[in-house]
Amino acid sequence: SSGINAEYGSFQWGGRTYIRSLPWYTPHTVIDGKLRPGPCDDNTAIYLISQYQYSIYALVLNQGLPFREPVYHNWLFLLAFLACTVLTGLFIFQPFPWLTHIMNLVSLRETSVQITFVLGIGLNLVVAILIELIVGRKKITRFLEDVRFFSRPKARYIQIAEQWGAVYSDFTSKNFYK
Repeated sequence: SSGINAEYGSFQWGGRTYIRSLPWYTPHTVIDGKLRPGPCDDNTAIYLISQYQYSIYALVLNQGLPFREPVYHNWLFLLAFLACTVLTGLFIFQPFPWLTHIMNLVSLRETSVQITFVLGIGLNLVVAILIELIVGRKKITRFLEDVRFFSRPKARYIQIAEQWGAVYSDFTSKNFYK
């Protein structure tokens, strides 16, 4: 949802701003007015935050239709989610030098910075869940429709809901899985 995307952009901006405030921050190298590609703290901050955000996005959006089962019933998704989380955690706490070199990343130099990143990612998860619970369940949209800030042509949405309802009922019917 767009609410989660705005939240993700805010957290990436916040992580980048935090890294730039540290005394050991090294900016991109500029030669003759052009950015020289290479390892830098900005790349690392954005990469690590966005990697976790992909996993958070998949986890948060896994709650709605047509995914009626709890996430722990989808073993393949859960395995991929845990693998991505662990590998990205290794990038934060114990990066592979050969891989960080290839990806133009640098090591987060201090344990306090590593912990701050993990806490920020945890906060990102909580905020994403809250946004999905509030916006994803259309509570705000219904409120705004009730006070008539905007209106929608309901006939069109009823037709779409009926079409999708037929698709969802096909996937959820017991005959589909036999």
